[in-house]
Amino acid sequence: MSAVRLADGAPKPTYMNKKLVTTLTTITFLLAPVFALAWVPDALPNQWAPNVVPAEIINAIFNFIWPVVAAVVVIYFIIIAFMFFTAQGKPDDIATARKALIWGIAGVAIILMAFSMIAIVRFALNL
Repeated sequence: MSAVRLADGAPKPTYMNKKLVTTLTTITFLLAPVFALAWVPDALPNQWAPNVVPAEIINAIFNFIWPVVAAVVVIYFIIIAFMFFTAQGKPDDIATARKALIWGIAGVAIILMAFSMIAIVRFALNL
């Protein structure tokens, strides 16, 4: 069997069908939770740590992540202030610093919404 050739005699490159790849990827992602939840343990889920409450784990993670995120945000805004100070009136550098400031504010808004979602879930579940 010979390879399919183009008009100039070069072999035609073969590509995977994009529709097939997309379909298989979608099916894989949709079936992942089914496979993850298919195994049922014989005993209670908290048999390994009977005194641990899920709310305590969530609180411990939250209490660890919150100061780290706050420190990263402060450092980011210090870098942005440094960018403004070193711009020295150059319009391109000021525009770059302004864009960084806008993205920083948007990031802080998203972070606050994410942490407030945790607080809302805590309140809704009486944790």
